[in-house]
Amino acid sequence: GAAVAANNVACAEFDSSGWLELTRRRRGGKLRLDVEGVPTFLLPGGESCSHVTYGPLEPSTLELDLLCVIWVYWVPPDDSEIDDDDDGPLPDGMLWV
Repeated sequence: GAAVAANNVACAEFDSSGWLELTRRRRGGKLRLDVEGVPTFLLPGGESCSHVTYGPLEPSTLELDLLCVIWVYWVPPDDSEIDDDDDGPLPDGMLWV
């Protein structure tokens, strides 16, 4: 699964809703997030490292959106189910997502 390090320190695991709670400096600062276990092409900008500057009150949350690759393919029916003389539609195959 995915793992995150904040300012080069490994963090706890994500909760069941996908949130990760971090501490922050009261006066603000800069946060470096390193995401591991996720292909970089799914991360914003194609980078596994993000830098975020924050103030004393904002942002209270940081959302890091990841892409999701979905593979869709169709498995045709067996050749025994297809009649070469029939010009009609093919019999149902299987669609995998």
